Amino acid sequence: MRGSIYYQTSLLAKAIFSESAVKAAKLEPYSVDYLKVSSFKTMETYRRVWNNLGLHVKAEYGIKDFECITSEHIESYMLQKIDISPSRQYMEKISSALGKLEVAIMRFRDGIYDHYVEYNFDIRKEVLKKIRKEELVYDGYHDRAYLEPLTIIEQLQDPKHKLAASMQHESGARFEGIGLIKTSQKLEKDIDPVTKKPIYKLETQEKGGKRGFIYLTEALYKELKGYLQRDGVFKIDYQQYAKAIRDACKLLGIDAEGTHGFRWAFAQSRIWEYQEYGYSYLEALQGVSTEMKHNRINISLHYIGY
Repeated sequence: MRGSIYYQTSLLAKAIFSESAVKAAKLEPYSVDYLKVSSFKTMETYRRVWNNLGLHVKAEYGIKDFECITSEHIESYMLQKIDISPSRQYMEKISSALGKLEVAIMRFRDGIYDHYVEYNFDIRKEVLKKIRKEELVYDGYHDRAYLEPLTIIEQLQDPKHKLAASMQHESGARFEGIGLIKTSQKLEKDIDPVTKKPIYKLETQEKGGKRGFIYLTEALYKELKGYLQRDGVFKIDYQQYAKAIRDACKLLGIDAEGTHGFRWAFAQSRIWEYQEYGYSYLEALQGVSTEMKHNRINISLHYIGY
């Protein structure tokens, strides 16, 4: 499939949308309207999710064709969504949209190709079940900041996991920003724009392909540089990393908030740090939002519970 992400999702929407489709026909396997969408509002909602998925796989995997999307990409997209402590309803909506995407791609292909290719995005159900079980989705607001992040980090056994958690805690990076770091990424000495203290900044590309910098202390810089010089890359497995954090929290009797608990802890402490160095409350909110690659002030408010 060619064209921009938005053009591709428009084609996929046409393949699955039928305003005249009635409920009985949408449930009948032999009907031309089987599994189609008949609501404009629902279709718009699904397409927004598809657009976001397209941006994610393009940024993380370099994939620009929706026909190349696999269950691995579906899982990756859903897992990065838990970054903002989403509601149960929000994640269920995303799961439904991805289920319809599976149908849309196959229907689109049916109208063009002679050979049949089956797409299976059932991984979305497994991810949804997993994040429900681990209580990573909520019916209301839930503060996910670790109150004792350094204690948890110290309990981690793998040095790489300790480094990753420390980078998240000190910079507010998502897992995508620190889970894979290459020698080709900019890593240079600079000055913290808030404290004016010497720091090292690392260029990262995270959610939605957004590029920016995260700030590291000299100690973390030297540790990271050691891995890059020795191995040519710093890389950790998300599942193993997340499990190590859960195990550490369980041992300490602390509620596990996943890898994002460190990011939340950073947001809350960084907002106070901005104000400590003379910035206004609004400037602090905007500054932290920008550092965390969100840009909108209301995202910072989410991290502090307003």
